[in-house]
Amino acid sequence: MKEVVTMWGHTRMIALVVLSAALYAAILIPFKGFQILPGVDLRPSTVIPPVVAILFGPAGAWGCAIGNLVGDFFGTIGVGSIFGFIGNFLFAFAAYKLWYQLPFISSDNEPVINSGAKFVKWVVVCIGGAAALTSSLSWGVSGVLSLLPYPVFSTIVFPNNLVAALILGAPLLALVYRRLKRAGLIFTDIMAPDEVKLAGRSVVPGQIMVWVGLIGSIALSYVLGLAFDMSIGLTLAVITLPLVALWIAGLAILGVPREQFEDTTHEPGDQVAAAPGGVAE
Repeated sequence: MKEVVTMWGHTRMIALVVLSAALYAAILIPFKGFQILPGVDLRPSTVIPPVVAILFGPAGAWGCAIGNLVGDFFGTIGVGSIFGFIGNFLFAFAAYKLWYQLPFISSDNEPVINSGAKFVKWVVVCIGGAAALTSSLSWGVSGVLSLLPYPVFSTIVFPNNLVAALILGAPLLALVYRRLKRAGLIFTDIMAPDEVKLAGRSVVPGQIMVWVGLIGSIALSYVLGLAFDMSIGLTLAVITLPLVALWIAGLAILGVPREQFEDTTHEPGDQVAAAPGGVAE
């Protein structure tokens, strides 16, 4: 996960954080008045996390976390906003990691949904991102803070954060990707390979850890809530924590293929390159 730190050394990556946050907040804020549950609003804005995650990498994840926090200041700010920040970061971060590490579905990582295999890949990425948000946010809100029952809260959070991304994300990618690529604003155009966790032999164990942890943490929480009347409270949080930690660790060991950085010139820190003869370009 070193890229979540090293990216701050690039001016353009910081600009992409700001852009992602602004886009997310701009769509999120107008719907703050449409409450499904107290503190849970209608979220067409969730089209943004998987899109900016795939295009901007870690900058998209930071941007979505910050954008969600900004949105909370317009009606839902509270202690739960801490887990909202973390959950939205992990939503985008999961989408970023999963898109570049699903070679058994499609090894083509260009952010354009132009084949059946890549559409399946897109669906898996959106489900994984929404599940990451559901697992982490519900763990905090229902477990740590004891605010809302897990079966009720997570049943609303998951589809509420999946539908817009699943339906609108692919057209949005098709609209903006090539323009951003020509402008050199894809994260692989900015960051160097040694600044990012690169793909290795960890794809299979990483994917197993991610999906076992995601499915297991959500399913176990449902069972504890519905069968054992343990739908809120610290006991719920403690019992499910190992599974939450498992999928986060799985994301951490997944990487980006080195070939994504080929044919790209990287200048650490976005420094100005010197032309032959010592004249800066």
